[in-house]
Amino acid sequence: MMDDAVLLISELCANAVQHSESGKPGGLFTVHAEVYEGEYVWAEVGDCGGLWAIKDDRDGRGHGLDIVREIAAEWGRDGDPVTGWVVWFRLDWPGSDVSGTARLVDKGQRDIP
Repeated sequence: MMDDAVLLISELCANAVQHSESGKPGGLFTVHAEVYEGEYVWAEVGDCGGLWAIKDDRDGRGHGLDIVREIAAEWGRDGDPVTGWVVWFRLDWPGSDVSGTARLVDKGQRDIP
């Protein structure tokens, strides 16, 4: 489970640097993670905002949000281009009863048990 958390956090960090103002000189991003042992892992990555640079799908690169969608129980994006984006996810603990299919929660909502 922790390997999955590290993978998803790294994908979101890569997205912040590649697609937002965080990838420019002086840019930064933040990572926040919480482990609720036996229940779930919660993590989020915040960027510096800006209009996200959309890359051509034919570039042969991975697609980080597809990976997040596949592995996370739930994920979402809050914020805007001015204040910055925060992309977050929840991974349910194996064997916990908080499982379900991955879903995107709309901006501003966090539906965490």
